[in-house]
Amino acid sequence: MMLDISELCVCQIVESLQLAPSTISKHLSILENAGLVQKRKNGRWVFYRLVDTALSLDAVNALIYIKSVALRIDKIRVDRNRIKTILNEDINTVCHRLYHKGKQRKSRETAKHVG
Repeated sequence: MMLDISELCVCQIVESLQLAPSTISKHLSILENAGLVQKRKNGRWVFYRLVDTALSLDAVNALIYIKSVALRIDKIRVDRNRIKTILNEDINTVCHRLYHKGKQRKSRETAKHVG
C-alpha cells in the first residue's frame, strides 16, 4: 500500500512500519517473486517499486479490492501518513538513523549478556 505513493528504500519502509529489517526484506522478496514489485540497487540502498509491466485483469481487480479494504484500517492510514513524512527526509538521514538504532540495540543486548 505504500509503494503506490512512491518508490521506496527498504530503510524508509522499515522506518515507517517499525518492523525488523529482516521481516520487511522477507515480505518484499515474496512480493518480488510474485512479480508485484521490482527492486533496484543504488549505491548502498535498495529501492522497491510496483511493477511497470501490465498485470492480469484479475490481479488488478484483486489489488483494487485489497486497497479499498485496507484504506479503511486505521493502522494502514497511519503508516501511509508516516511514509509521506519520511519521504520529506533525506534518504541518508533515514537509513543512518535506522542503522544506528540497530547498533545500539545490539550493544544493549551484548551488555546484558556480559553483565
